Formats: sequence, structure tokens, C-alpha cells
Amino acid sequence: MNNRKVLLLTLALWTFSFVSFSQSLTTNSPYSRYGLGEIRTQGYANTKAMGGISQGIRQGTWINYLNPASYTS
Repeated sequence: MNNRKVLLLTLALWTFSFVSFSQSLTTNSPYSRYGLGEIRTQGYANTKAMGGISQGIRQGTWINYLNPASYTS
């Protein structure tokens, strides 16, 4: 019974190590793989498609949470 618990614990730790490793492969910054920088990009799809100028966009139909001034629109 003890050997079975050790085997299950080892298998679980081995499996979870691959899960955390695969998350670091989908990051957008090389520094995020080492725990620095942004883990994922911020913003919505319609603002990401503008190449980083999404902070200056202000519309009355939706809130751009990257630009705090757009909260008043």
C-alpha cells in the first residue's frame, strides 16, 4: 500500500510539472518563461490587432481597461 501511494504521488508530481512547463511555452515574452515580465498580453482582440496603440482608443460602447481615462466614456 505504501509503494502505491509513493508511485501515485510521483506520477502526480511528474504530470503537474509538464502542465506548468507547457504554460510557459505559450507566453508572449521571453522573460515570462523565467517568471519576469508579463505572463500574458492584456487587452481585447479588437485592441490587440492595432499593434500596441490600444491605450489611446476611447469609445462609448465599450471600456478599454488599459486606458483609465476611458472609464468616463
